[in-house]
Amino acid sequence: MTQRPLARTPHEHESSAGCPSRGKRGDTGHAVTNVLRHRRFWNVSLRTLHLAAFGLVLGGYAYEVDPARVTPALIATVITGALLVMLEVHDDLRWPFLGKGLFVLAKLVLLLLAAVFPGARVPLLVGVVVLAGIGSHMPRRLRHYSVLERRVVSWEEPAAWR
Repeated sequence: MTQRPLARTPHEHESSAGCPSRGKRGDTGHAVTNVLRHRRFWNVSLRTLHLAAFGLVLGGYAYEVDPARVTPALIATVITGALLVMLEVHDDLRWPFLGKGLFVLAKLVLLLLAAVFPGARVPLLVGVVVLAGIGSHMPRRLRHYSVLERRVVSWEEPAAWR
């Protein structure tokens, strides 16, 4: 019985058929950690938990639930969001400067405003949902547009500014 070689990049073990943007990403020539070998699993799992937790936060504030009861979901939202950002940045340090990274930064600004202006919390949190929906489904040419390089970038190519 021959052993299957370990994946060298986060997406090498995944099929990229029909999805040209899912090729080798972040290939540094060495094996990634065990956790990142299963990047897609972690990405989907964390994203699902993040969405569920944020839904509880938004619903809790919309229906004026006691803030102490909303806090665990808020903490889960922050932790899963931070882990998702770490996965993205691990793949490509350019991520914060791409369209999709900028949308996440815009959502963070709205979240900070919601903390500063509690009376406007629900509309600001709905704004976060709107930005998330648009950012997740905007065309690739916008999601992968680098404001630093002023062009659409591919995962397979190195950053021009590295």
